[in-house]
Amino acid sequence: MTKLHAAVFALLMITFSLAGCTGLEENSAENDSPDILDEENNTGNNSSDILEDETVLSNTSFVEISAGGTHTCAIIDDGSVNCWGRDHRGQLGNGIEDSQDIRIPTPTASLGEGRTAVAISSGRLHTCVLLDVGSVSCWGYNEEGALGIGTYEDSNGPTLTANLGEERTAIAISSGGWHTCALLDNGSVSCWGSNHNGQLGDGTNVDRNVPTLTASLGEGRTAVAISSGVSHTCAILDDGSVSCWGLNNMGQLGNGTNEERDWQDTKTPSPTASLGDGRTAVAISAGESTCVILDDGSVSCWGSNWEGEIGDGTNEHRSIPAPTASLGDGRTAVAIDVEYSHVCAILDDGSVSCWGKGLHGELGDGNMTSGHNQTVPTTTDSLREGRSAVRISAGMGFTCVLLDDSTFSCWGSNSNGQLGDGSHNSRPSP
Repeated sequence: MTKLHAAVFALLMITFSLAGCTGLEENSAENDSPDILDEENNTGNNSSDILEDETVLSNTSFVEISAGGTHTCAIIDDGSVNCWGRDHRGQLGNGIEDSQDIRIPTPTASLGEGRTAVAISSGRLHTCVLLDVGSVSCWGYNEEGALGIGTYEDSNGPTLTANLGEERTAIAISSGGWHTCALLDNGSVSCWGSNHNGQLGDGTNVDRNVPTLTASLGEGRTAVAISSGVSHTCAILDDGSVSCWGLNNMGQLGNGTNEERDWQDTKTPSPTASLGDGRTAVAISAGESTCVILDDGSVSCWGSNWEGEIGDGTNEHRSIPAPTASLGDGRTAVAIDVEYSHVCAILDDGSVSCWGKGLHGELGDGNMTSGHNQTVPTTTDSLREGRSAVRISAGMGFTCVLLDDSTFSCWGSNSNGQLGDGSHNSRPSP
């Protein structure tokens, strides 16, 4: 990656949040949160009948996409939002109580008179958007305060969060497992929602239903990018270093503290270990592991590696940043997204490479068999002849990309219609 590419991408990261969207495993630390049904138990039989009419989307141009637990949301070119997939907790934002699964993109309720969305991020059961005036609106599951609206009640339509601070606005947003964080215009970070493991960074374990500033990022330091994982949060700072806080049971904070198996959570921002001699981070994404794109276009990851999601050819958890294996001869990464158990990156030629768990086809390499994992970056099948990826988001067992013609392509689990193709058929290729 050239210095120009790095600068452009760093600017994009300030404008768009590359959220780490996450999945559910038996050993999830937050086992008191609502289950997300897996594909074997959720066949979509409760879904309403929907016209599978491709003409519905023929004139729609998408500009940003975010995959959640079993739902997907996207911003279209007029600044409105479409969502599809599972909707049992209001995560599609359509304003309909007890809405059923929807298998094609469907508009949310109003974002507010004259308001448009400029960035979007979906968690497991909720979605938040950054509005054109710098405020934040969220919808979906809210029992731990992830919507930031001052209550713990779910919302089935876009609802403004409480005040971000006097004269403060948000410039990036990231929804995690059960919490949300915003990067503010002065470089500070504000979070809300579940705080069981200190993922809000305010020095406590108290859940917050309104935006709450994190503790200091370091003397004189500000954040330039933010990503919320399952139960931890990471930020790129203005000097290119990375700071993380929250759950650290598998090294996802990158500070080396679990080398002696002390598994110490951190309730305030804590610097990671070195990213490499002279290296800085330009993009970041957190799930159960954490990955960064470095200023030379390489990728480094740390945290959980049960399924190979570190991408270094092993299944060993890493508590300090570890370089992935090669992205391909001469290839570099320009965007990345981490889900609970798989990672996908857009490369400099517009292709996509994924690694980690592949059970549901989420790696896009044509395989969706039990035990199909990739411990090194693996190129997906063709995105469509002549097309390249410009945005990427990984959900629970599926992946979506925006293409250079403003259409989208998804692959992996489709038990709730989260691929948006009008069916419940899982897809092992884009």
